[in-house]
Amino acid sequence: MTTNIRFSARCRSLLRSSIVGLSLMALLTNSLAVTSRGQAALPATNQSDAAAQLSVRIMPPDGSAFLVEQRFDIRVEGPPNLYGPVNISLDGRDISMWNNRSHLTGRQLDHPSSQALNGAPAFLSRDWSFPSAGRHTLRATVDGKAARQVSFEIIAWQGNGPKVRNVILLIGDGMGVAHRTAGRVVSRGLTEGRYRNGLLEMDQMQATGLVTTSSLTAMVTDSAPGASCYATGNKAANHQEGVFPDNSDIETLKRTDPESDAFFDNPKVENISEYLRRARGMNLGLVTTADVTDATPAAFVVHTSNRNASTRIADDYFDRRNQTGLTVLMGGGRQWFEPKGHKKGGRRSTPTNAKVDPARDLVKAFQSAGFAFTDSTKSLQAVSASRSPRLLGLFAPSTMPTAFDKLGHGAERVNNVPMLDDMVRAAINSLSSSSPRGFFLMIEGASRTLKMPTERSWRRLSLTEPSASQNGLPNRQTPTRIPTMTR
Repeated sequence: MTTNIRFSARCRSLLRSSIVGLSLMALLTNSLAVTSRGQAALPATNQSDAAAQLSVRIMPPDGSAFLVEQRFDIRVEGPPNLYGPVNISLDGRDISMWNNRSHLTGRQLDHPSSQALNGAPAFLSRDWSFPSAGRHTLRATVDGKAARQVSFEIIAWQGNGPKVRNVILLIGDGMGVAHRTAGRVVSRGLTEGRYRNGLLEMDQMQATGLVTTSSLTAMVTDSAPGASCYATGNKAANHQEGVFPDNSDIETLKRTDPESDAFFDNPKVENISEYLRRARGMNLGLVTTADVTDATPAAFVVHTSNRNASTRIADDYFDRRNQTGLTVLMGGGRQWFEPKGHKKGGRRSTPTNAKVDPARDLVKAFQSAGFAFTDSTKSLQAVSASRSPRLLGLFAPSTMPTAFDKLGHGAERVNNVPMLDDMVRAAINSLSSSSPRGFFLMIEGASRTLKMPTERSWRRLSLTEPSASQNGLPNRQTPTRIPTMTR
C-alpha cells in the first residue's frame, strides 16, 4: 500500500533543514504505525512471505558493534503465522544446532527460551564472542521462508597513549548541553557575551565529545537504555538494560509479577564491569544519589527487561559480585536490602522463582562477605578514614534527598545524610586500597530530571552538587544556582 503525503509550501520550506526533516519523518513513521528494526528483509517470493518478513526479528540488531571478546547472545523470533523450524547462519555457516545452548560451554541452557510469544518459533544461543576485529552477517529463515539478515561489527581496542589503571565515569542524569549551559550562565554569570567569572570545571577538560544514547524502540529514551548504551556499547529498549528485547508479554507481567524470571531471560550483552573484571581483574564501584537499584547504576551490573524489578536487582548486586567485581555500592534504596516487614523493607516475591526471598537480609549478607556498612554521614566518615576494602552505603529507603534539602533550604530538611562528594571520596579511598589491577567507578548525580520542567523548580535555584571547586568536587559553601532535575 502506498501512502501519499502532501506538504504545504510552508512545510516544504521547513523541510530544508535536515534536522527538522529527520524529526518529522520519525514522527510520521510512528504515527503510521511503521516500526523500523534496521534489518534487511530479502526479496519475498509470494504474498505470505512478504507478510511474514514484517515480524521476523533478529537480535543483535543490524549495525550493532562489540569489542573483541565481548560476549553477547543471539536471538531469532519467527512470526506467529509460521510454525516450522528456525534456520540461522553466521557468515554462511549454519549455526541452528546451537539453539538453547551456550556457545562458550556447549551446554544446554538452564532456562531455555525456544518459544516466542503466541508459540511462534524462536532461536536462542548465549555467550558468543569473537577473537578479532571484523564484520559478520546473520541470516535467518522460518520454515525456509521469510529470510532476513543483519550485520554486526567486532571492534578492537584502540589508542596509542599511555594505559590508565583506573576509570571514573561521572553521569549527570538527564543532563545535556542545555543544562550545562544553564549551569554555566547561572553559576558564573554572563556579561556582554562573556563568562568573565570563569568556566565550569567540565568546560576546561582536555577533550569534549557528544554521544547519542537513543532507545532501540522509541524516539524518547529513558535512563535504562541510556545507561545501557554507556555500559554495553549497544542500544536497548525503553525500561530495559543490558539486554536486547524479545517478544515476551512483559507489559502484563509488570502489573502482575514485577520480579518474574521472564524479565531476566532476554538475550544479554556483556557490560563493561563484567568485561573488565573477566579480562583485567578490575573492581567496580557504583555511587549514586538515586536508589541504587535505579536504572543508571543497575545498567552497569544487571541484565533485565524490567528496570523496576528492584528485589532481583538488589539480589544481583550481591549474588553476582564476583562476576562484576562490585566492591563499592552507595546511594539510596535501603528498602530492597532489608527484609520485608523490617521498618520500610519493600522486598517482593515471585511465583516463578522460589529463591527470591522477601525475607532475605542483604545488609547482613554484604556484611558477612566483608563489606563495611554505613547509613549516615557520621558512619561514612569513619569508614572512609579506615579505607575499608569493601563498602556498602545505603542512606535512604529510596532516592536520597537532594543537596538542596541536605543544606536545610528545602521542604524536606534532613541531616546526617552525606553529600555526593563525601560518598565519592569514601568510594575512591576504598577502591584505591583494594584494587591492585585498577577500578571502574561510576558516579551519578541523579536529582535532575524531575524538577526541571516545572515552574516551581526555577524557584528552587539554590542547589546542589554541580558547583565545581578547585579540586573538581562540589563546593557546598557556594551552592550553584541552577535548577535540579530527577526522573
